[in-house]
Amino acid sequence: MRKSLFALSLLLITPVTHAADFKLGLSNTTVAADFTSQAIGQGLEFTLGGLHSADNGSLVTAGMQVSQQVNAAFKVSVGGKLLGVTNDIKDTSALALGGEIDLAVPSLPALHFGVHGWFAPTVTSSSGTKTMQDIGASMSYRVLNNAEVFAAYRRVQVDYESFGSQTLQSGPLFGMKLLF
Repeated sequence: MRKSLFALSLLLITPVTHAADFKLGLSNTTVAADFTSQAIGQGLEFTLGGLHSADNGSLVTAGMQVSQQVNAAFKVSVGGKLLGVTNDIKDTSALALGGEIDLAVPSLPALHFGVHGWFAPTVTSSSGTKTMQDIGASMSYRVLNNAEVFAAYRRVQVDYESFGSQTLQSGPLFGMKLLF
C-alpha cells in the first residue's frame, strides 16, 4: 500500500505533458491565432495559424514541423509552412522554412522564453514576391497546468518585386496559450 501511495504521489507532482496547444494573441489592431497538433510518431506536428491586421491585411499559415524536447527546459522545432497573404497591394503565397525554440528558466520552470523564424526566399514565393518572413520572440508564464499568458513581439513582412515591402505586423502581442 505504501509503495502504491508513493507511486501515485509521484504521478501527481510530475509535470503534465500536453499533446496540442492553441495560442491567441491581441494588440490594438491585430489578432493572431495558432494551433499545433498532438505529436505523431517521432515528434511530427501539424500547425494552422492566422493573423489579421485591421490596417495591413491577413496572413494564413499551414505547416508541419518536427519537435524534440532536448531536456526538461529546452524544446526545438524545425519544419516548413505555407504562407498566404491577402492585402490591398497584392495577394501572394510562399513556402517558408524555419523553426522555433522554447527555453524554460531552470530555477523557475513556469517562465519560458521563445523565438521563432520562418523565411521564404524568391524561389519558393509566388510570382511578384521577393521574400516573406515571420519572426518573433516571446516570454510566457504558466499560470495553470494547462494555460500560459504571454507577451510577444512579432514581425510579418512581405517584400514585393514591384511594390516594395509591406509589414503586416510589427509590434507587441499579448495573449494566452491553452495546452490540452
